[in-house]
Amino acid sequence: ARTGFFNDGFLYDETDFGTFDADAESRAEQKTFVAEATEFTLTSGEPAGAFEGYPFGVDPVAALDAQNFISLSAEQTDAVADGVYDDWRDRGLHDDVSRGLGYRFELRGASLPEAVEAGGMLDLAFDVANTGFARAHNPRPVEVVLRAEDGAERRLATGVDARSWDDGAVTMVELALTLPDDLAPGTHEVLLSLPDPSTELADDPRYAIRLANEDVWEPETGLNALGATVEVGGTQASGAGTPGEDVLRGTPGDDAIATGGGRDRIVLAPGGEDVVVDFDVDGGGERSFDTLVLRLDGATIRASTAEGLAALAERLTADRDPATGAFVEGDDLLLALGEGASLRLEGIVGAGLTEDELPWG
Repeated sequence: ARTGFFNDGFLYDETDFGTFDADAESRAEQKTFVAEATEFTLTSGEPAGAFEGYPFGVDPVAALDAQNFISLSAEQTDAVADGVYDDWRDRGLHDDVSRGLGYRFELRGASLPEAVEAGGMLDLAFDVANTGFARAHNPRPVEVVLRAEDGAERRLATGVDARSWDDGAVTMVELALTLPDDLAPGTHEVLLSLPDPSTELADDPRYAIRLANEDVWEPETGLNALGATVEVGGTQASGAGTPGEDVLRGTPGDDAIATGGGRDRIVLAPGGEDVVVDFDVDGGGERSFDTLVLRLDGATIRASTAEGLAALAERLTADRDPATGAFVEGDDLLLALGEGASLRLEGIVGAGLTEDELPWG
C-alpha cells in the first residue's frame, strides 16, 4: 500500500494554512520529506485563498513542481474569491500550472535505420522529456507499432515502463527489437503506444497516453506517430552501423575526423576512441535526426537533438565528477568524458544548438 499527500492550503501563507510548521527550519525539513516521498506517490490539493496577499508574490509552478503535484482544484471557493487563479492568469502562469500537473511526455527526437530484414534487429532510439511535475505512477508499458501500407499493424513489446521517465529530465531510450520472421515486406510506419496495462482497457484509445507533441497523436487508435518509416526486406542503412561515409568511428591515432556530407565535425582527444560509438551525419538528408552515440559508465547514451545534447551536457556537469563536464568554446561544444577522454563538436553552438539551451547558458 502507498500513502499519498493532499495539501488543502496550497500557498495560502508560508505554512500552506498550517500544512507545514511555522518554524522555518522545521518547515524546510517537512517540505523536503514531502518532495522525496511524493516522487513515487500521489500528490494533490487545492489553494485556500490568500492570507495578506501571500500567494501573489510566489511562483506556483515551482511550488507545485517541488511537491510533485498531479492535480489541483480549479475552482476552490476562497481562492476564486481572493483572486488567486486570476493572479496566475495575469502573470501568465495559469497555463503552465495546467500543463505541468502530473506527467507530460514530449518526444525530443528519434533515430532508426532506413531498412531492416524480417526477422532481423530493429535498432530504435528516442529521447523523451517529462516536463510535468510528476512521474507516471501506474504501470505503463511502452510498445513499438509497425504499420504496413495496407494498415496491418504489428506490436513489439519493449520491456520499457514509462514510470521510469523521471519528471524534469530527458530520458534516452535505446531499443534493439527482433522483428517477426513473417513481417510483410514493404514500407512500415513506426509508432509508439503507451496503452493502459489492463487487458480490458489496453485497446481503448481513451486510456492510452498521448504525447505532448503536435501532430503525433492519433485519437482513433491511441498511437503516437514518430514521423518515420522503415523499409522491411531491404539492406540495413549505413546510419545504423554499417561502415559508410556518414558514420564516424574513432580509430587509434585519429584525432580529427570530418563528416562526409555535412559541415559538422567531430574531434577526439586521446582516449576518446573507445567512448564514441557512432556519429551519424549526412548533411541533413536523413529522415531521422543526426545522432551522437556514446558509451559511458557501461551505458549507451544517444543524443539526437539539441535538447538531447543539452541533457547529455547537463548529465556530465551534474554528476559531481571533476573529470567530466561540458563547456562552450566559441561555437564549439566540448564534452569532458572522464579518464582523459574528451569530445569536441565543432560549429554546433549557434547552429543546431544555441548556448542559451545549455544548462549553464
